[in-house]
Amino acid sequence: IKQGTKFKDIFASDEQCFAIDESEKLWAWGRNNNYQLGNNTTTDSTTPINVLTDKTFKAIVCNSLATHAIDSNGNLWGWGDNLGYAVGNGSSYDVTISNPVQILSGTKFSKIVTNDTANHYLIDEQQNLWGWGNGRSGQFGEGYVKDSVQIPTKMLSGKKVKDVSCAFYNTCIIDENDVTWITGDNGDGQLGNGTTTDSDYFIQLTSSSYTVTFMNGGTVVKTETVSGGNAATAPSLSKAGYTLSWDKA
Repeated sequence: IKQGTKFKDIFASDEQCFAIDESEKLWAWGRNNNYQLGNNTTTDSTTPINVLTDKTFKAIVCNSLATHAIDSNGNLWGWGDNLGYAVGNGSSYDVTISNPVQILSGTKFSKIVTNDTANHYLIDEQQNLWGWGNGRSGQFGEGYVKDSVQIPTKMLSGKKVKDVSCAFYNTCIIDENDVTWITGDNGDGQLGNGTTTDSDYFIQLTSSSYTVTFMNGGTVVKTETVSGGNAATAPSLSKAGYTLSWDKA
């Protein structure tokens, strides 16, 4: 695809693909029924087309509704279907944004993540966390439960964030001290805190390490320090500080 053009980043949804080349130009292809490709048409493209040709970009994400990109100057742009306020520019629910619009002018961003339409998160250049979209399962933390947050809203005031990831019902962050926090639905134990109770607040994930001793006929073969779930052959790990051992014989 696009022989002769060198790429450094790519992002895909179920129906569209976007790529950023080494010159930070943005390329798009796939379904375009709601202007998702950003070229002000609804014509699908079976080959990569250069879009927003007057700008260069450092990050791109998309889902089945909308597309967002951070340009080389840190500005956020969005376009596509605003169903569920997916675009996040303050437009009415379920209108279509045919031309890319700048969102939160004056704020510079370094990272954006999304899932399949439910919510979006941003980290600005000062490491503040922003979010918008569906928050009914507590995905935004701090007890902030709301069906629809229409525009990017600052979350976790006072905490600096270096990374963020989101699923449909959960959000995880890593703060500036490399501590991991998680919030949202916990019906299947997603929060990793030993319960199935949902949380509307970010809770800290504790790192439990274990010493596992491998033996053969009573002779120690090796010992390993692992975190819960990291040893494929380990028994169920549940308590920090346990020394676990098993014998091959």
